[in-house]
Amino acid sequence: TNYYNVAAFDPDPGDTVTFSLKSAPSWVTLSEPARIRFEPTCGSYGYPCPWGWTTVIVTATDSRGASTDQIFIVNLTTATVTVPNVVGMSLTVAETTLVAQDLQGVQWLGTYDAQPAGTVLAQNAVAGAVVGRFDDIWLTVSKGPQPVVVPSVVTQSESMAADALRARGFVVQVIRQYSNTVPAGQVIAQNPPVGNEVPPGNATITVSLGSGLIVRLHSNYTTADQSIPLSVVAVDQEGGESPFSGATLSVTPAVLPYLGAVPNADSASILPGLDTRGTFRVTATDSGTGRSASAEFVVAPPVANGEVDPFAQLSTTLNEVSTLLREARQASLAGDDATMETRTRTAVLLWRSFDQTLLRLSAPATPELGFMPRVTDMAGFGVTQTPDDLLNYTSFKTVAEKLDALVMGLRQRDTSLVEINTLFAA
Repeated sequence: TNYYNVAAFDPDPGDTVTFSLKSAPSWVTLSEPARIRFEPTCGSYGYPCPWGWTTVIVTATDSRGASTDQIFIVNLTTATVTVPNVVGMSLTVAETTLVAQDLQGVQWLGTYDAQPAGTVLAQNAVAGAVVGRFDDIWLTVSKGPQPVVVPSVVTQSESMAADALRARGFVVQVIRQYSNTVPAGQVIAQNPPVGNEVPPGNATITVSLGSGLIVRLHSNYTTADQSIPLSVVAVDQEGGESPFSGATLSVTPAVLPYLGAVPNADSASILPGLDTRGTFRVTATDSGTGRSASAEFVVAPPVANGEVDPFAQLSTTLNEVSTLLREARQASLAGDDATMETRTRTAVLLWRSFDQTLLRLSAPATPELGFMPRVTDMAGFGVTQTPDDLLNYTSFKTVAEKLDALVMGLRQRDTSLVEINTLFAA
């Protein structure tokens, strides 16, 4: 015998609610005003009777005659089964497993989860519980990873693009491709496309290898009496580098104007003329494929015997540091932590060894529009000095000296107001 209590709520104060059975099998009765009794005739000889699903309609009526119906579907059985574990199964397999145990698998809730879509995450009756035959087992099922908006990574560096996609749960795959227009290491294309809302999965970025050629200079700055060692390397599809000896080299001005002879270049070095001044570009071209690469460098006036141009020292140091850091990165990608740490440490020590105070009293390398010609260079442009030039020079020099004196007077705390007025009047 099974009993179920029923209740109803009436918002009118003072009303009394009564219950009646509108529809029910003959063996379902009201044993008390608000208690339903289930007691059917069982099978003969004391065997359990599998009553199954029973539909009961209960009517609730208040003192004013208003009523409402409520349908109940109850599984009545004296036969029990043990609930199997279906967590981790696909929904289809879980349903088949439960039906085989005379149970019903019902998808109760779908939720985003790292498990593949359709995987059962939880069940309301735990494995091993004893329930009635044909009971519903409510299942929580994965809808797969929650969709995310794909970020834009085109034009970013490979590392930045990969980090941005991994942060959103994607597994990043890299395709490398030669390009004459996109710099090496920059992302050319991506899939999935930017702005799409998709579940995190595989993402592909296409990264430029550049033209497949690289021109490396030992220094990007030299004086006219010094050559610059150079090398040309080829880059394969995996990003590996190897020497390339078949390139045709040419040198052209990178900024106008320039002075003197354009430097010459061979497979090993760049050689300026003693009168060369300016910013130039050396270009290596593979005549077989048409691919090319270039690098810019500056040629400054020669220094006195025994001296070294500080900017030449700076350029050489920066290039050596860059080489060491590149080798450190390659070692890191290869999983060689010892070499990575050694190269990084050497790069730091090399940079610290450069005496930066040498640059304080040195002129900048090269203005954007080229070097200012010296007075002795003007004849090469067909310009000669005139008396007016000398007069202008003297005038500017005098004004500059007076301005310097005024600035120095303003900087000194003990300069009197009278002295400052005198400097202004001058």
